[in-house]
Amino acid sequence: MSWIHRVFAGFKDTRTGTPDIRKAWGRSFTWSPLHPTPEQQAAIRERWDTLADEALVRLNLVRENRDLYTTLKEDYQTDDVLTKLWSEANDIPEWVDWEQIERGQKCTQSLESVQPGGPGHISSVKVRLLHAAVRGRILKLREANPEYYDLETFGVPINDLDSIATILSFSASLLWMSLPRQGLFLRKQDVFATPELAKAYMEAFMFYEIKPSQASKVLSQNIISSLAGQPPSYPSADFLVATTRWLNGDELCDELGLPQASLSRRILVLAQCVFCCYIGYSSRIFPAFDARKISTIKRFLYRVIVEAKTGLGGETNFNFQYVPQLATKTEPGTVDMEKTWREMKGMAERRSAKVLLLCLVILAFMGFMGMWLFVRLLRLVG
Repeated sequence: MSWIHRVFAGFKDTRTGTPDIRKAWGRSFTWSPLHPTPEQQAAIRERWDTLADEALVRLNLVRENRDLYTTLKEDYQTDDVLTKLWSEANDIPEWVDWEQIERGQKCTQSLESVQPGGPGHISSVKVRLLHAAVRGRILKLREANPEYYDLETFGVPINDLDSIATILSFSASLLWMSLPRQGLFLRKQDVFATPELAKAYMEAFMFYEIKPSQASKVLSQNIISSLAGQPPSYPSADFLVATTRWLNGDELCDELGLPQASLSRRILVLAQCVFCCYIGYSSRIFPAFDARKISTIKRFLYRVIVEAKTGLGGETNFNFQYVPQLATKTEPGTVDMEKTWREMKGMAERRSAKVLLLCLVILAFMGFMGMWLFVRLLRLVG
């Protein structure tokens, strides 16, 4: 049994009386014993991947001209710490449910394999070592300048609470926030073994942890400006902002200082949701179509993201592209919202426009047929 299953089994719902309704960033939810308290979150914040930290120190002593993963793969039997890290990455726990993992892969159209020895296994080890390197770099910079990182407030960088929040951002928040706002609702078998606990932690993070700062504003605006007009889909900043506001709500986006999106782009986002609902629910009804779609999308995304010149140009080695420095300061980018309809090149926007046009044609046809049948019915009755 995994640790999260043990945690979930230890909770008992003892709610009585009036439900405790709380609100955070445009979302209301019922508080329960499953929701962690600030004290419980603080305890989780004090834990981190110490094994990866120890392994990184030892790997740096013997790596020479090799990358970290190759060094670990070739030398893990020579050191107890390296052996333990390698075993954790390769040994399969008894509680792993392969059928549930397969359903999750189909649901998320994962690009990676979770089989031991496959790309997922390699990435897991590399990410742990990358996190250890980032953690060590930040703590070293803090030694030179204590104001660089608030250790007392945020705990050791990339701690267990940070990791849980990251996983929830790419899982629970999608299931209970982003997908429902697009009209997509998953079935019970499509989600976690402990969905109630995952949902409770997501809501607790929203209630206690999401407090946008000036740095948050800079980061959110820079994400929009860096993605606008970029391959492979070439979305406009206006469309990205409209999508962001649709999925995250106006309250949070206002706090992050994002501009308002134009009405035309908001309508295109609505059309995109209609398209996603069509693809999602048709895949559920026709499994053969779903399997073919997943296979096609995997090949397409791999070509676009990894192989294409506009993509990564190959699989990443998880090296630092921008090494944290005391003198480094991120400046806010410019979000250009002035693109006209003729300047729109984004594939998603063009597709949404086509979907919108098709929907209008279908509605017009249905309206015409309805009126024609109504007139015919009146003539027959008269």
